[in-house]
Formats: sequence, structure tokens, C-alpha cells
Amino acid sequence: MSETVFAAHDLCKNYGTREAVRNFTVSATVGEFIGLVGANGSGKTTFLKCLSGQLRPTSGSVEINGVDMLRDPVEAKARIGYAIDAEVLPRRLTGNQILEFVAGTKERSSWSEEIAPLAEMLEMERRLDDPVESYSQGMRAKTGALAALIGKPKLLIFDEALATFDPVAAFRLKQCLLEGVSDGRWSVLLSTHAIESVEYTATRVLMMQDGQLEADWSREKLTEMKNETGKTLEQIVVERILRRNS
Repeated sequence: MSETVFAAHDLCKNYGTREAVRNFTVSATVGEFIGLVGANGSGKTTFLKCLSGQLRPTSGSVEINGVDMLRDPVEAKARIGYAIDAEVLPRRLTGNQILEFVAGTKERSSWSEEIAPLAEMLEMERRLDDPVESYSQGMRAKTGALAALIGKPKLLIFDEALATFDPVAAFRLKQCLLEGVSDGRWSVLLSTHAIESVEYTATRVLMMQDGQLEADWSREKLTEMKNETGKTLEQIVVERILRRNS
């Protein structure tokens, strides 16, 4: 039986009277590349923050690799690699200082060896001793991605993290992520508005609408739908959004 990398059951998150995520149940096994799509306000980021322990859900449960997030958040978070948002990186710290801090939270002494190949691939190895305030937006995003790989986590989460990558860096990172998926080292959960970026890489696509799971498509189902309709995944998603909003 495949190893479960995350499971959310009846997950709900309210902001006052607004239900950002409601009755959300989904799980995944190690070795999946999952694209998470949906319109702004559909609940994607709230779901990811509940899944990663950054937000406490109003109700429901989250398990990461069999560890309950509410009962043992430290252990559960140690099994997640979350690409830090480029906007929240401390500007006066260097890239290495940020990565060292993340490694400290996961008690990883060999962190530099773990991320060295990717740092070289992303052409960041010579800039990690420079302060973040000297980085471009894309370089900050790369630093956040490097942080996600520290500790050899079973689950990697990227929330629009590739949006500011240059084409070469985005390609190289996706290849790295796909290799880890293929080898069974981890699963990737990538939230994106650039639907074409997951259309041919994801083994599975989740679509959120109004805080709920609108669709859960396997690679086989996606291929079947595209062949039957002659439409791209982007067209299928947009039509569903418009139909739900009409």
C-alpha cells in the first residue's frame, strides 16, 4: 500500500462569518505531483496554510505522513517543505542565514549539502552570502524554494512560488521536483494560476471553488476529458469557474 503523505478530513476555516474552506476532504500518497487550481478567493492559500500548520482550522483534521498537525505540530511541520513567500523574507538577512534558520527549526546540520545541487542549478550558490535586499524578486523566490527542500521532507508545498522564476530556472526546478516524485522521495503540491504549468507535469489536479473541492482529476481523467472535448485544461477550468459564478 502506498504511503499517505497528507490527509485533510472535513477541514473548515472561517474568518468571522466567511467560510474560506468548508468540508474539505482530500488525501495524497508519496510520489504524486498535484496541481492545485482555482480562481482568486477559492480557498487555495487558506487550505495550504491549514495543511502546513500556519493556520489553525476552525474544525476538521490534518495529518502529515501519519502525524496529526494539531496534536504534534512540531513533528508534522518537520515533514513539510513549504516554499517561503518571497515577500516575507527578511531583507537584511543573507540567503544562507535564512536557510540556516529553517534548518535549525528542523534540526538539520547537513542542510547545505542537501540544497547545494539545486542552488547550483538555480544559479544561486554565489549569491547566498549576499543580503536578501540585494536580490531580485525571482532570486527571493528561489531562496524560498531552496528552504522547502531542507530536511528531505515528504511533502513539498509551493503556493504560486514559480510565478517569478525565469523560464530556465522554472524548468530546472520542475525537473528536480519531478525526479523526486518519480523516485518516490516526496509528493509535490503546487498551487498556481498558470494552469498550463501543471497541465503536462501533474499526475493529478485538484480544483477548488468557493472553499470546496470542485474536482479531483487523475492524469488519466484529464487526458480523457481533453480528448473528448478538444479543450485544454485551462479552458476546462475557466468554464467551470464561469458556470459556477453565473
